[in-house]
Amino acid sequence: MHPRSLLIASSSLTATVLSTSLYADLETQRYSSSTNYEFFVSHMPDFDQERSGLGADSDGDPGGMYCVPTATSNLFAYIANHGYTYCAPGQADWQLNSNHADATDFIDRLADEMNTSPTNGTTGGRGFRGARDVLQDEVGSRFVIEDERHSLWNVVTLRELSRAGICEDAIQTVCYGKYETLGYNWCDERVIKRRGGHCMTFVGGYRNGSTRKIKVNDPGGSGDGNTVQSTFETLDHDCPWYSDLVVSFTTVGSCLLPNQGMNRIQRNSNDSFLRLIDARLAIRPANCYSWHSYDNGETCAVETGGMPFGQNDFEFELAPAGVAASYWNTGQSLAIAPNGRPFLIAADGSIMFRENDEEEATMRPVPLGELDLPPADGITFCSDRTLVLRHNDRLIAITGMDSVTADPDADHNPPAVAWEAQAPFQIGQVIPSRRERTSEDDSVHTVLAFSPNLRVIFETSGDPEVEPLIRSVPASLPLDPERFAQTIIVEDGAGTIWFAQEGDRRISSLDREGQVSTIELPVQKITGFDIDDLNQLLVADQGRVRCFGLGARGLDERGPEASPFVGQLVGMGFKVDRSSSNYDPKQHSEEQGWFDSPDAEEDAPCPEDLNGDGQVNGGDLALILSAWGEEGNDGADLNGDGIVNGADMALILSAWGNCL
Repeated sequence: MHPRSLLIASSSLTATVLSTSLYADLETQRYSSSTNYEFFVSHMPDFDQERSGLGADSDGDPGGMYCVPTATSNLFAYIANHGYTYCAPGQADWQLNSNHADATDFIDRLADEMNTSPTNGTTGGRGFRGARDVLQDEVGSRFVIEDERHSLWNVVTLRELSRAGICEDAIQTVCYGKYETLGYNWCDERVIKRRGGHCMTFVGGYRNGSTRKIKVNDPGGSGDGNTVQSTFETLDHDCPWYSDLVVSFTTVGSCLLPNQGMNRIQRNSNDSFLRLIDARLAIRPANCYSWHSYDNGETCAVETGGMPFGQNDFEFELAPAGVAASYWNTGQSLAIAPNGRPFLIAADGSIMFRENDEEEATMRPVPLGELDLPPADGITFCSDRTLVLRHNDRLIAITGMDSVTADPDADHNPPAVAWEAQAPFQIGQVIPSRRERTSEDDSVHTVLAFSPNLRVIFETSGDPEVEPLIRSVPASLPLDPERFAQTIIVEDGAGTIWFAQEGDRRISSLDREGQVSTIELPVQKITGFDIDDLNQLLVADQGRVRCFGLGARGLDERGPEASPFVGQLVGMGFKVDRSSSNYDPKQHSEEQGWFDSPDAEEDAPCPEDLNGDGQVNGGDLALILSAWGEEGNDGADLNGDGIVNGADMALILSAWGNCL
């Protein structure tokens, strides 16, 4: 009988050292809908960034610009205290002052790897790479790290932070930019400009209808001196959604830029800027996603792991019924988003995604709104977090897919087309480029499209200023084009492309200089192939994963200490998680406002703007009227006479208009 549906499994690492108290630290994990969710993790350290032994900022404060390595160090200390005692900075009661020096040493180590400047903070893409490198040094490939930033193609939201903690068991930092309002454009959109930012550790998110809150451990502003650790403290802030925003350096021409919404962290009532969430760094257990066909019913079983101390099993039904089984030989119908969510193609070419609620995980059609897309022949996720759909000879990059929800509301940036490209041939496969980015010429948006005979590569980023690159696969690289559907293609971190064909015992590679190599593996039959964060070769040998490395002595086989997936049973094929970053030097440079800045409070340019929307208008007047006659309402008592009355209303009317 022809297989009609698929068994999909994603398995994660289970810690080698467990205790029942570990499970209690993820105290609240509830996702009922996109408007009703709650997450909270306890026992998260709260290191102070200002401490003796770190580089001093321009004001002479040691560690004054070390918010990024300090907030990230909290995550490492959490991992060390939860089963991975060998992970630096080690298992300890980090509240104790006797451990202050050890914490400082680790923060300093992480800052060095992140290239943190004592006077300008952590800039560029080195923050992600430094954290990833230290994570790999300490725990190998057992975790992946995800660097997500705001861009023209992406928005970081409270919902996504919370969902990652609830559904992917991620621990995270959260950063906000300080955005100055430049004015309003002809489209009546608020134009904002980033001018520095600050990073903290995310410990909780909550939404119930219009109420949104965020919980953070803030490394700044302890006030206890720089030689002692202050008492750990979790802060709770309102986190409303702001719509109709455009990020630009000028209002001129800004109507052509994407209209986006962002979450604001309301920390101080007298800020002259908006604290808008625009970055996060997430660490989660590495997952292996496997699929296999079976021929009764339309039910798929999925296993997803806990952080990283448990295993949760989910079953879901496909809707609409059926998956195009022929695609699954190469996995071109399965795409894993940078946040770990699986996407797949249904039989009619529509795209589906995994959505979690309190009871189960289900596969649901992506709500595309007004977006009209052709049927998908294959899908993959770029490093820039766009989903790239292939249809015949076309490539279409779509924004907003990794954070899509089945019930979109106001806190949502709907999917949109970021770019399109046309290859000079019918595309057989498309994969994301995974090579390490070293310059502005290496685009984070790059994908590699392959011709059906596997001999031509079309490399494009959709950037109109960059010509697509046509590359040839030499005839010396042994490939059988008749087995194209059984060919697995992966790029490693050095930009080398690897090819494996089902049933063979060899793999071949093509590097950036065009050099070809072929390796005979000590396996019976390749049934799956992928590459992990350490550029290790993971090969399914008759359905069981084996790990190989290329060292000074050539090929060597490695055990479970090298990869948690060694010995894992997999089906028709498998994919493994890899760390990712959507850092783009064209959008995230210091000139674009991506640097750290002191987090001092500032006076608001117009205190009559009670709701912080950049204007004094009916919204502020409504707040005055709703508080009419109240005593002790500091928010609405503008003149400070102790009561909300006509004098406060007169101040609103006298300041009516844009608040610039």
